[in-house]
Amino acid sequence: MYDDEGKTLNSFQAGQLNRLQTFALVAEKGAISTAAKLLCLTPSAVSHRIRHLERELNLPLFTRLHRKITLTAEGERLFRIITNSFDLLSKELLDLKHQGVVGRLTLYSRPSFAQAWLAPRLGDFLDRYPGIDVCLSTGNDLIQLDELGVDIAINFGP
Repeated sequence: MYDDEGKTLNSFQAGQLNRLQTFALVAEKGAISTAAKLLCLTPSAVSHRIRHLERELNLPLFTRLHRKITLTAEGERLFRIITNSFDLLSKELLDLKHQGVVGRLTLYSRPSFAQAWLAPRLGDFLDRYPGIDVCLSTGNDLIQLDELGVDIAINFGP
């Protein structure tokens, strides 16, 4: 989208994304000091970002008590929106990063190894590489990869 002078219009003001990220971290952790440490900022800088965001929105996002902050109803709503948006953005960026990685991967391993180590890690792999179809076969036999169409066989022992 462009303005009358041909410059791009951005719905985010300078620094607003940083303020939203800071707000989300404070809301998640429930403490300005914890968020400050994670962001490598001073607690004062985090407080300034939160207050700036509240002024931009003309809404109180936190109720401030002595050494404690809680989200207001508007703050809870914004936190849900930001969390969902950041999750979607992360997923889309991951999809873009791995869009060219597609195909089928056939694995073979001992049942005990597949159950105890491999299967619990497959979910993360599939999240990172959604274009790969994984087929897992198990057995106790030593196999020839090319005979069964297996890409990777994990064996141990003699």
